[in-house]
Amino acid sequence: MEYSHRYPAYPTQEVAERLGRHIDIHCQAYNYTLYEYENVDANDIGSAYKHHGRLPGWKDEFPVFSEVNSKAL
Repeated sequence: MEYSHRYPAYPTQEVAERLGRHIDIHCQAYNYTLYEYENVDANDIGSAYKHHGRLPGWKDEFPVFSEVNSKAL
């Protein structure tokens, strides 16, 4: 049997709030992506690679997306 170490995290209240905020922003970005896939013409969506090009426009439209790292989004 292979044993892997586990390191529990005990964040401070401030860090936990920041983590919660980041998770919320990522959920919003994910939900907006799903919305676009459902409501944009299938020929206009393109590949996932092309979809990354839309992020700067989203950041202009929704400044909350600028609060987290682009690579994470």
